[in-house]
Amino acid sequence: MTRAANNFGAVSTFKMKAERQASGETSLAEVSFTAPYKIMRPFPQKDGSIEVCLLSASAGIMEGDEQYLELDIGQGAEVKFTTQAYEKIHEMKTGEAKRHTAIKVAEAGRLIYFPHPCIPFAKSAFTASSKVELAKHSKLFFVEIFTCGRYMRGEIFQYRYYYNTVDIYRDKGLIYRDNTHLEPGAMPLQAMGFFENYTHMANIFVTNEALPEQFKEQVLKLLINDSHIFSTSYEELEHQEQVEAKQYSGCITQLASGDYLIKILASRGEVLESLTEKILGYTQWTE
Repeated sequence: MTRAANNFGAVSTFKMKAERQASGETSLAEVSFTAPYKIMRPFPQKDGSIEVCLLSASAGIMEGDEQYLELDIGQGAEVKFTTQAYEKIHEMKTGEAKRHTAIKVAEAGRLIYFPHPCIPFAKSAFTASSKVELAKHSKLFFVEIFTCGRYMRGEIFQYRYYYNTVDIYRDKGLIYRDNTHLEPGAMPLQAMGFFENYTHMANIFVTNEALPEQFKEQVLKLLINDSHIFSTSYEELEHQEQVEAKQYSGCITQLASGDYLIKILASRGEVLESLTEKILGYTQWTE
């Protein structure tokens, strides 16, 4: 990948390569990173997979930051990739921050890509791109959750722009492309056809490899019927008299490749994270 010069310092990088051992367990064969990145020791799972948590010593993404993430999941390796906390994109005077993510999942490999939601502060500007290359029989659960800003501070769609593209390939053929281009100053993001009454969005891509037959029906039932996902104690904590009849709105689409795309709008990040965890459970990949 060719990158433009960064006038604010070195590019921050994180690279990892996971491999399946003869014992059937997954381990990190290679890992490297530069400031502010680091990782926790991978968490081994009962099924032989590992969970990798990316850490950052920074308070968030600042103006001029440029980041490059590379995840290489070897043949038969199984990884869940997550982050330590919600990602804050801070105010920027005139410039922007950039990130590129490159992912490869080899034959019989599995990647659950589930970072925490990002929060674009007022006057922030962020451009991101992800390129995912899948082998023919590999599994991918790819999640990105985006928020309107610091909702409790009244920062609702006050960033300058948020651009994010995702390209997913299988056997070098493009099977999915998402181009999220949000510019509050030029778009009525709370109007009909945009976010409407919602402020948070989840994009979920799921490969059709080894999914149970009832996966689509389970997701549809969840999106249509399961609106009561918080306990009474949570309602009392938030001083709500009752849970809203509908906390979210979502849909599931089967692509021409046979894979699934799920989009969900909500008013809280916790709602989207809870729904996404349920959908991940429906894949039965981690049982």
